[in-house]
Amino acid sequence: MRTAPFAGPVLIVLLVLIMTRGFWLGGRLSSEHPDLLSFWLPRWCALGTSVAHAHVPTWLPNQFAGVPFASDPQSGWLSVPVLLFFGVASCSRALGLVITLNPILAGLGMYLFFRKEGTGRPAATVGGLVMAMTIAGSFVILSLPFAETLAWISAPCAAGLRAPTSSSAPPRFWILQ
Repeated sequence: MRTAPFAGPVLIVLLVLIMTRGFWLGGRLSSEHPDLLSFWLPRWCALGTSVAHAHVPTWLPNQFAGVPFASDPQSGWLSVPVLLFFGVASCSRALGLVITLNPILAGLGMYLFFRKEGTGRPAATVGGLVMAMTIAGSFVILSLPFAETLAWISAPCAAGLRAPTSSSAPPRFWILQ
């Protein structure tokens, strides 16, 4: 069966898309989401506009009386999804896509982590779904620093799992080996 390896990741993505359809399909952002509208949207919209014009903003003049931007660790100017979405889509659409992408990344990262740990596809799918649906179905999805942390923590876990067992590197680099 050729589709079996893709069934788990496709299920994770589809269920997150269904759960977050208000953000990526419709304009679910409202005044009920004050941090998103007053903090993240203007910051990332200015970033997308600047990067689209081949400029990395170092100062953000439209927040408070002006604040440092590129030196701020929460600015997001090195976040690939933020740069990509805000550079090509409208600001409100891009924010909805960033919100939707976080649980997808977290779920797929956990799926890959569990698969590399040797669990079966059903168990890895359940692990990915638990992570993705926990983020997508709670208020965490609207707290972007926490949602992004959960999303991006699972990716290095999945990618770095095989590093200590690699035989290509000298053993002196692996303390636990």
